[in-house]
Amino acid sequence: FSVKSVIPQAATCHPQGPLCHPRVGGYPEKVKTVLNHESMKMDSRFCGNDIKGSRNDIEDTGYDKEKSTIIFALGAIKGVTPNFGKLVTDERKARGAFKSITDFIERLPLKSINSKLLENLIKSGCFDELHDNRLQLFSSISKLLAYSASYHAEQESNQFSLIKVSSLSPNILIASDYADNNTLAFYEFESMGLFISNHPLTQYQEIFSRLNILNTADLHNNLPDGTNRVNLAGVIQKKDSRMSARGRFVTLVLSDPENIFELSIFSEEVLKDYVHLLDVKSLVVVNCDIVKDEGGIKLTAKSFSSIEDAINNKQFELQLYPQNHEELRQIVTLLAARTNNRDQSNAKATIYLQSEGVKNFVAKITLPEKFFLQGQDFEILKGYSK
Repeated sequence: FSVKSVIPQAATCHPQGPLCHPRVGGYPEKVKTVLNHESMKMDSRFCGNDIKGSRNDIEDTGYDKEKSTIIFALGAIKGVTPNFGKLVTDERKARGAFKSITDFIERLPLKSINSKLLENLIKSGCFDELHDNRLQLFSSISKLLAYSASYHAEQESNQFSLIKVSSLSPNILIASDYADNNTLAFYEFESMGLFISNHPLTQYQEIFSRLNILNTADLHNNLPDGTNRVNLAGVIQKKDSRMSARGRFVTLVLSDPENIFELSIFSEEVLKDYVHLLDVKSLVVVNCDIVKDEGGIKLTAKSFSSIEDAINNKQFELQLYPQNHEELRQIVTLLAARTNNRDQSNAKATIYLQSEGVKNFVAKITLPEKFFLQGQDFEILKGYSK
């Protein structure tokens, strides 16, 4: 489906104007995901709003041609009201772009910013151009709010002080490492309702191909019409329980790096057996019946497993082909780090190394150890496979 087919007022992605109007924040999950999918077709990046920028973007999702970036509307972020958006854009017009997050909280009225609002702005990446460590900003929210209160109190009192509150601003952030991609992905989901710059399942694509786990692109492009039984992986984004004449049923909205999909659970036994896996934000593999015809695709869940169980219950035979000794060192370093857990293993590896001194001679190295690999490990080792 297209943006137009879901929301009549929506416009297609075009560099010369807004992607959609009214506020994207009012759109259902499908429209947000369509915009994300359109960005991939345009070879563009899809990102959260930039609080530093100068666009009047409380309502419109737009396109930054210079950066090849589709910019999500500020109003799409949870908790951002039109009044707050107007405060931000008016302040930028009057006094220029914000220079730092402390400059931001100094220039906006004290009562306009609360903990939840600041949290969602940080998680969505609004401050990335000002400060690229979201985890550090998130960990420092209480200190930022305390600084804001002290700064504005000092401004209102007009009292002379030997130590200005503003002189302390560079030191108010708590020291922190950078968040990993998975954490950033869920930051964006929690603040905007979808995964934008990262998706939690991206790191598992190589292992899914080995396990014959399909994605939404496979369903639309490669699966024939009719009835089939397939395995799909997804992150649960929404869960809805309803009653019908036949009893209770549950509809799940899941996403993978390609798109979103819906599936239904009609069996009380399935609900009972897998209820512990059906929370929002859970990463699951679902075995389901699919009916595909001219009317679309319908999915009915038959069983679930966690992604960890799907990976750990399978034994993989890896054949790796490093091109030089540096690549060999990288492979051995990774595998050595995965031999610590003696109780669990899911892979064996054979390395084929071309001799640098003897033409057409390839050394076969069968490693005696069994390794316990994670999803991202398979993605890395894919680069050494044929």
